[in-house]
Amino acid sequence: MEDAAKEVLNDFVARFRNNPFGYLTECDLQGDLFASLRRRFPQECEVPAHDPSREGYMLKAVYTEYGGANHRSKFDIVCLDLEEIRGLPADTRVRYKGSDTYIFHLPIRIGIELKYVTMGYRKGVDIVDSDYEKLGTVDNVRHKLAMCFLQGARQEEAFLSDERLSGRCESMSEISAVDGIFAIGPDGVYRISTNAHQNTPGA
Repeated sequence: MEDAAKEVLNDFVARFRNNPFGYLTECDLQGDLFASLRRRFPQECEVPAHDPSREGYMLKAVYTEYGGANHRSKFDIVCLDLEEIRGLPADTRVRYKGSDTYIFHLPIRIGIELKYVTMGYRKGVDIVDSDYEKLGTVDNVRHKLAMCFLQGARQEEAFLSDERLSGRCESMSEISAVDGIFAIGPDGVYRISTNAHQNTPGA
């Protein structure tokens, strides 16, 4: 899944960089990337209901606004780990108030958070650092990817001039992995080392 997801991500990044103003809001980004991932991963997986007399839940591989106890803790896009889900023992299916809410908290293969800095705004690396930290608040996310899209040259320049990026930013030709932090602007793709490792030799 990881290699195929990376191809989808890089196709999406190329579309954005070709015409950033084809995306006016973060919802536009989320919707396009979600649709692309769903097309690439059409697989389904049945998750049993708590009551064995009831039909199970046929879940898709890709969802938006998934997981978390509230809206602020949900992830923008996830690719579920269908292989792991199929092997989950019954005692991991914890219900809430008599409902099978465990279907909202299944193992995640790739968790994605998106930020979009549009015309008229100037933002720094903290907005994407916080997204990456958010992905780490849940134990069942295998790959964590935070992406910050910068609509115009001014937004890209302001982001890259953030002093907190010192020693953390590397120019790339494309998204190189489905892990980590990336910034994408009209003029480039940048991999940003995570706060946890920014002072580690070789990071």
